[in-house]
Amino acid sequence: MHDINKGIILVHDSSRGFSKFLKSHYSNKFTIEVHKKKKELVSNQFDGYSFGFINICAYDDLIYVKFIESKVKFVFIVSAKKEFNEIKFDSKKVCFLDSFNLKSDIIKQINIQIKLMEVNSTISSF
Repeated sequence: MHDINKGIILVHDSSRGFSKFLKSHYSNKFTIEVHKKKKELVSNQFDGYSFGFINICAYDDLIYVKFIESKVKFVFIVSAKKEFNEIKFDSKKVCFLDSFNLKSDIIKQINIQIKLMEVNSTISSF
C-alpha cells in the first residue's frame, strides 16, 4: 500500500546493493518499489512513479532503460562497471550517477535533481 503523501520511486537493481543505499537515504520521503528480476519489469502496472533508478550490472540491464524511462518522469542510472558509464542517451530525462564518487556526492547529485524536478513540476502546473 502506497502512502499518498509520498512520491513513488521505481528501482531496478538486480544486485540489490544500490536499492539498499536508496532505502537508507530516501525511504522517509519516498515509497520505494524495488524490482530485481527481469520478469517483474515486463508487466504493465507501472503508473504514478515520480522517477526511477536503474543499477546497470550487466548488459541485460540496458534493455530496461528505455522501458523504465517511458514509465517515469526522470531516470537515474548508476553502474559500478566503468564500461557502462560511457553510454550516452539522447534524453533530458536521464541522469548518470558516478558510482566511483563518494556516497555523499551521489546523494547531493540526487537531491539537486529532485529539487529541479520539483521546481519544474511547480512551474508546469501554472
